[in-house]
Amino acid sequence: MLFDYHMHLENGPIRMDWLREFVDAAARNGIGEIGVSEHMFRFREATPVWPSWWELQPDCSLDEYVDLIQRARSLVAPVKIGVEAEYLRGREGEIRDFLEKAPWDYVIGSVHYIGEWGFDDSARKNEWDSKDVNAAYREYYGLLEEAIRSGLFDVIGHPDVIKVFGHRPTIDLGAYYDRIAGAAKSCGVAVEVSTAGLRKPVKEMYPHTDFLRAFARMGVPIVISSDAHYPEHVGFEFARAIEFAGSMGYRTITRFSRRIPSQVPLVGEGNG
Repeated sequence: MLFDYHMHLENGPIRMDWLREFVDAAARNGIGEIGVSEHMFRFREATPVWPSWWELQPDCSLDEYVDLIQRARSLVAPVKIGVEAEYLRGREGEIRDFLEKAPWDYVIGSVHYIGEWGFDDSARKNEWDSKDVNAAYREYYGLLEEAIRSGLFDVIGHPDVIKVFGHRPTIDLGAYYDRIAGAAKSCGVAVEVSTAGLRKPVKEMYPHTDFLRAFARMGVPIVISSDAHYPEHVGFEFARAIEFAGSMGYRTITRFSRRIPSQVPLVGEGNG
């Protein structure tokens, strides 16, 4: 069985008919189980997490979200309750308080901000022109390691999303890859092999080949995800992701229930 645990309902309503479109797309693409991982910033209950500069406004309640997914389990298909939680330095306590408010099956941790700069926001991509790319990468990987070591997250999402617009540093990233992989291994955090980068300007999966090789060498477990924001993205290029992971020696992927991981075969009947 394949799982796609990274998807968002944010381009439609928190309603069964919209969720059903994702479930139906999963069935068409051979995905046996999905998880919805709405961004934490959508929830009113997460308001205390955000620093003063944060501008996005919450538009739904956590109870509404959890109720929808729990109803879907009995009416539609197996759906896991997840969340994508932003790691913000200095706000770990507030993030933890929010995460205690719902019966998550898994929590994806991600880094999209360096200070107040949303480096992967297409509306702000021109800001890269005034940035020191090497410094941005150093800061990003420092934040990523902090996120892993925070103990807040089960999975690290799109671990090198900083490359999204194709900006590449001149520094050697090997030491950063090894350090991040070592942190994930020691903290029991899985890493996401995400096909979303293939839909982005970088046209490359997350993580980079050398980065995934470091995770594999350390024995860090993986999930395969699409980061779907529309139903047609569910299971996007999973065959390619399976081949990519398999080429690094991976033979299993991670399944979650109530934040407890288990391993299932990467390639088997129906998987390739």
